[in-house]
Amino acid sequence: MHIFIIGAPASGKMTIGQELSRLTDATLFYNHQAIDFALEIYQDYTEEMWDLFVELPFLSLEQVLGISDR
Repeated sequence: MHIFIIGAPASGKMTIGQELSRLTDATLFYNHQAIDFALEIYQDYTEEMWDLFVELPFLSLEQVLGISDR
């Protein structure tokens, strides 16, 4: 099972994700991990790094749903 929590900054996504993870024993993947991943590739906050950071959640969702037109 995959759950994607989407919302405005500081709206409680992380808190909800942590609680769901605790209740279901599921792994939580959150946006800061995506930033860390992008920084490993780009080593600095570049425009390309931010493009990757913005795309990662959508790429993940497409992969899980089995849809992609890219």
